[in-house]
Amino acid sequence: MSTIGTVFRHLRKSKGMTLKETADGLISSQFLSEFERGHSNISVLNFFSLLDKINVQITEFKIHSDELTEQTQQHFLSHYGKAYQSRNIVKFNELIDSQNKLYRNFKLPRFQHNVIILKQRLNQFSDFSFNQTDANSIYHYLINCEEWHYYEICLFGNSAFFMSLPQVEKLTRIASQKAHKYEDLLLNSSTFAIVMMNIVNYFLEADHLAPVSSLIKEVDRVLINQNYFYDKNRLIYLKGIYKIKMGMLEEGKEL
Repeated sequence: MSTIGTVFRHLRKSKGMTLKETADGLISSQFLSEFERGHSNISVLNFFSLLDKINVQITEFKIHSDELTEQTQQHFLSHYGKAYQSRNIVKFNELIDSQNKLYRNFKLPRFQHNVIILKQRLNQFSDFSFNQTDANSIYHYLINCEEWHYYEICLFGNSAFFMSLPQVEKLTRIASQKAHKYEDLLLNSSTFAIVMMNIVNYFLEADHLAPVSSLIKEVDRVLINQNYFYDKNRLIYLKGIYKIKMGMLEEGKEL
């Protein structure tokens, strides 16, 4: 059953518009009602026309969709982030159950990926070894993707902590190659910079310094024309740590 219609109905009612007013000139009121209840699919053209009727942009619809439906990845990441910050084991297990249920219902690989990330975090909290089979599962998924979009960048960023150094180093090169065409999109360029800085931090903590210089240059290039002041300051901090680890103490401390 589609959740798009449910979100649309919520927005239509919030605008005070009836089924008849919204459908008039586009589709029948009965068809719109069926769409809103998830009983009928709708063409892309009609969907965009309906959004225009209720004065909602597609980006706004996406935000509302993420807020109202538990199936979205943004919904998962929000709850995962809160559970991680508070080390809430109960919430982690609830998320594992919900993502397993979603996988049974929809068969989407990302629900499996989410379960792997959650279980690996629980292993980390308990000082248990990471499940290498699960790590390899996500690693091979990313390796085999012909193109990386927002999902793949985020998946890499959320999975690097349980992968081996050679795996992370290879995926870093792939991310730089495959994400370039999308870096002009504000969300993707910001996310790419954040993920790459997390990887820089990962390498610094492991004293694996060989790939750090080129990674820092890559993040510098992405951020140079952007106004992400927090990210730029964080990059300066990471540059300082790198300089210190390379023996350039005074220059590192100044940064």
